[in-house]
Amino acid sequence: MRFLPDRNPRRLGLTVIPVARFSLLFFAVGVVSQIAQIVFLREFLRIYYGSEIAWALILGAWMFWICLGSAVASLPVIKTEKLRKWALPLLLSLAALIPATVYIIRDLRGYFDVPTGEYLSLSTLLFASLTLSAPTCFCFGALFALGSRASASPSSIYLCESLGCGVGGLACAFLFPSVDSFRAAAVLCILLLGMSFLLTKSRMMRALLAGAVPLAFWAGWKLAPLSHHNFWSNFNQQFHLVEHRASKYGDLDVVRYEGQYSLYQQGHILFSMPDQGELKPLTHLILAQHENPRTVLLIGGGAAGMLKEILRHPVARVDAVELDPAIVAVARNYIAEADRAALRDPRLLLSDGDGRRFLQRATAKYDLIIIQMPDPRTALDNRCCTLEFFQSAFARLTDKGVLALCGITSHTDYAAPEFLQRNASIFATMTRVFPEVLATPGASSTFLAARAKGTLSLDEVGVLRRLSNRMGNEMIAIFPLTEKFQVEKINAELRDDRPFNPLDERTANASVSAAALNRDRHPVACHFSMLLWMHLSNDPFAAVLKALTSLNEWLWRIPLAVCTAALIFLRLRRRARERLLAPFSLMLCVFTAGLYGITVEILAMLSFQSAFGYIHPWMGALLAIFMLGLAAGAWCHRKIANPRRGLLTLHLGLILLLGFSCVTLFPAKGGIMELLATLAVIGLDGFLVGAIYPVALRAWPQPRAGLGGLLYACDLAGGLAGALMVSSVLLPLWGSAATLQILFFLCLLSFFGCISAHRALKKCGFVPPPGG
Repeated sequence: MRFLPDRNPRRLGLTVIPVARFSLLFFAVGVVSQIAQIVFLREFLRIYYGSEIAWALILGAWMFWICLGSAVASLPVIKTEKLRKWALPLLLSLAALIPATVYIIRDLRGYFDVPTGEYLSLSTLLFASLTLSAPTCFCFGALFALGSRASASPSSIYLCESLGCGVGGLACAFLFPSVDSFRAAAVLCILLLGMSFLLTKSRMMRALLAGAVPLAFWAGWKLAPLSHHNFWSNFNQQFHLVEHRASKYGDLDVVRYEGQYSLYQQGHILFSMPDQGELKPLTHLILAQHENPRTVLLIGGGAAGMLKEILRHPVARVDAVELDPAIVAVARNYIAEADRAALRDPRLLLSDGDGRRFLQRATAKYDLIIIQMPDPRTALDNRCCTLEFFQSAFARLTDKGVLALCGITSHTDYAAPEFLQRNASIFATMTRVFPEVLATPGASSTFLAARAKGTLSLDEVGVLRRLSNRMGNEMIAIFPLTEKFQVEKINAELRDDRPFNPLDERTANASVSAAALNRDRHPVACHFSMLLWMHLSNDPFAAVLKALTSLNEWLWRIPLAVCTAALIFLRLRRRARERLLAPFSLMLCVFTAGLYGITVEILAMLSFQSAFGYIHPWMGALLAIFMLGLAAGAWCHRKIANPRRGLLTLHLGLILLLGFSCVTLFPAKGGIMELLATLAVIGLDGFLVGAIYPVALRAWPQPRAGLGGLLYACDLAGGLAGALMVSSVLLPLWGSAATLQILFFLCLLSFFGCISAHRALKKCGFVPPPGG
């Protein structure tokens, strides 16, 4: 490693430790931190009811505390004569904190004393995310800052940690995708104890660490079942956990309550066993919409009780698609014998996989397509309520085919208006594709859509006549689903997106809904579900989000454009003070890179989920691609001879990648080319962001102690801003296109900041160091 005379760390009073000694240490720290992040994310997704907003809050909280830990450890008052004195207590703290945090997350409802049936508010979950992740993340941030101060090359520490994060993500994806999170945390505890064992020289300490390993192993395997029981006892004191099964798609729990069994996945109820009869009239009403149904596609709910009723009709083939095969395997032990017999029927073809991808790849056409999915509270569930999905379903229906979207919680006179807003957006989206759409009344609505007009009917007499011709004189109570006034009321409300008023001429004559369309790129149904969640939990920030909803998306772009124009003006007038402008511009570059990196990463992950299905088992692999790209960028910065020009080139690369992302993200079909393009966006995103940090480090005009930790804190602060801004505000409100446009203005602002820093450093006479 070569230094210019005025940039030698020893002459600056910095303690220099050979890089090779700590490369393995920080590689291992990167592995542990990435696995811990994914473990925390999985557990919080369960508490957040599977909502992807957990991505933003967890990643944001993670980056905030790492940023704070890195900034504190970069203060001049912190001495780093011996890194071992700091690293050993931090590693031991992490060994205790990671399993303890997982255990506390599962017991979270008990700490807040949430009544049965009520939701944890979004502000409560935000507070919990920030609080519970604080100790662990602070230790990780302090470790990095101390290592970068003690090392002769902070960029090498950054490279080793990024490479370790990539390996940790791959380990989560391929080595233990379905391992219980608490047991995975116990494995991390053992790994941290081993790192501490190698770091210490005390024989007594080594003996204590060796004795703690079997204790950690025993605790991980014995306390995991107890933590699951605590989770459900806090949910409801009368719930009794009967069976728990870890799956790569999320934890499955069978809970007994008053003699009935309910199957939950990631804290969401899927169905109850045995079925109490609610599905029977609904199933026959759906089947009666087609005069002679021969082929049926059932997406979701294959073991919920609907299947046996479908097979009572003269159908020739039923294709049932279930995402997680473990759902059917677990449910077989608790469903009625008639439902088990339906699963053995020769007319049934049961497939494992994502229902949307199955529909896109199918070549056969169906008389009926029935979707049993939860409310679109998450982007995953919203995939079966978007314009793109309805277009795929329309193409797979026969000439008189019917689509049925079941289980959408309905609006009533006493319910929150957000119910109506969300359901009206789904209704409007369906009417954009199908010529005829009807909704059934009740606490849960079924949206019926026909390929041809005149197909649908909710007339009780006509439906019962058609059913009696098929099934004899069996009594089927469909009146609550076909009551004339309620049918007229709910369809008028969904069409007009406002409460029903039979005396209003506009209501009687309206034909086109004014509600916003629900699309993959713009999931408005998720936004209204989030507003509904905040309303039901009495969240104090609900009013703030409602106010943001009324704002036009252009209001976010105007101040960014003004800031960019102001910076250009100042640069042309040359009124800025170069010695102050250069450090500020470099910090702005690193901040923008962090914001850009997390924003594009979240958009790419949502795009992957939209096109290719459930992202839970692939989360580790996608994060690994980003982190490996980060490591590649940190390694390739050595090839950049002039860091000032390198920053300009890298920011141009960010702007070009934005254009590429606009074209490739959120594809209509999940083909191999779209998959490769999405992975390329994630990898290139990591590469550019990973190269900016070490290049900015080299371009800093006056090196100082703790510089690596300071810029690392700027990077993470940008990531925090991007995570919170994208997932909670920009994407749900205005969609991916507006989000990328706002990001374009931010990158442009940072690009002109790079130009300012380049000219300021040149005027100061600073000579950049050689690559290395």
